Amino acid sequence: MILRFSERECLEILIDWDGGTISIDRSRASSDPRADGRSVGFAAAGLTETRRIGLDVFVDGSIVELFTSAGDVATMRVYPAEPGAMDVEVTNVDTASTGSAWPMRASADGRAAPIEAERAEARATAQTSR
Repeated sequence: MILRFSERECLEILIDWDGGTISIDRSRASSDPRADGRSVGFAAAGLTETRRIGLDVFVDGSIVELFTSAGDVATMRVYPAEPGAMDVEVTNVDTASTGSAWPMRASADGRAAPIEAERAEARATAQTSR
């Protein structure tokens, strides 16, 4: 999965089905040389056995949080320096993937809330490589 912040800036989430790990590559998340570009990774529970996983990814300014259906969590900071609309690209080697994206707004009590009228389907593409 690629979260594209601008034409040159993106965050890549990589799933290693055989190794049972998820890694988040921040090396291209910011064109600012001061930004931390180190990758984050973790072993994902049950990934090698089931070869399926649900991912919820939340982006709020410079915070990115990733939650898996198995209960794994990763939180990181990113610092995109170039303006642009966020784009989500999903590629999956084994099967077709689907996803949804919802813009957020502050609610009356200050908490984030989905903007139902502006709900947008994320582009999802499936690629088969053998």
